[in-house]
Amino acid sequence: MVKRVVVVGGGYAGTLIAKGLSNSSHIELTLVDDKEYFSPSGDSTYPSLTGYIANTFIDHASAASPSSILHSSYLPSTSKILIGRVSELSETSIKIQPSNSPRSIKSVTSIDYDFLVLATGISYPGTSVDLPKADLDPDLINSLDSLEQKPEKILIIGGGPSGTQLAAEALHKYPAKKVVLVHSKSKLLERMHEDVQRTAIRHLEGNGCQVLLDQSVVELKAQDDINSPSLSLKQESPNSSSSSLSQSIGILNEGQKIQYTTSNGHTDFVDRVLCCSGAAPNTSFLKR
Repeated sequence: MVKRVVVVGGGYAGTLIAKGLSNSSHIELTLVDDKEYFSPSGDSTYPSLTGYIANTFIDHASAASPSSILHSSYLPSTSKILIGRVSELSETSIKIQPSNSPRSIKSVTSIDYDFLVLATGISYPGTSVDLPKADLDPDLINSLDSLEQKPEKILIIGGGPSGTQLAAEALHKYPAKKVVLVHSKSKLLERMHEDVQRTAIRHLEGNGCQVLLDQSVVELKAQDDINSPSLSLKQESPNSSSSSLSQSIGILNEGQKIQYTTSNGHTDFVDRVLCCSGAAPNTSFLKR
C-alpha cells in the first residue's frame, strides 16, 4: 500500500530524507520548502557582506561559492515539490501558504499525509534593533550603516555567527569605534571548529574588541534618566521572542547612552545595542 509522506524543509536534513525516500515505490513523496532550491551555504549572511570586509577570519569567497541545487534536480518527476510555508498543522493534513519565492504557490493549499517529517531548521534574529524582522542579510547591512554617525561605543549581544561577524565588520568599517561583544558561552562560534573559534577571538581582540565570555546581558537602562525604561533580560528563555527583545532595545537606542549589566556583575555604558542572540526553531505553525 502506498503511503503519503510529506517532508517539510529543504535544508540538509529535509533534502537528505526526501532524496532517500523518493525512489521507493511504496511512497508518494511531497517536499515542502519556502524556496525551490537547496543551498549548501544555507541562509548564510556572509555572501551579502563581501563588499564590507575581505580580510576577516571568515573566508567569504568559499562561503559564497557553492551553487544552489534545485530540488527538482535530485528528486524524480514522481515526487511533488510545493514552494510555500506551513501555516497550519493537524493530525492528518497541513496547510501551506505562499512564500516570497517567485515560484511559490499562489494560494493556500492543503495536503493530506500518512507520515509527516518536520525538518524546518532554525531562524536567527535580526541584528539591527531598529529592524526587528528576522531577515539577516539586510539587517546586518543596515546595522553597519546605522553605526556610521553618532555611536562611539557599541554593545553586541551574542557571539554566534551573526554577532561575531557583525563585530568583525564593524571593527573593519569603523576602526575608531569601540565594540563590546557579550556571549553566554565559553567560546565564540561554539558550533564551529576550534581553529575557527580561536582565530575569531584572536582577530576580534587583536582589533580592539572587548569580548566578554561566559556571561549574558541581564539588564539595560538609559543613563541619567530615572524615568527611563529598564529592560531586564533575566527572564529570557528559548521561548522568548527575539523580535520583541529587539523592539524593546530599540526604545533605549533613541539618542542616549545605555548602561548594561552582565550576569557576572560587569557594567558599562554604550551608545548603541545590537541584539544577535536568540536562535529559535522554525515551529511557529505548531502553536496554532
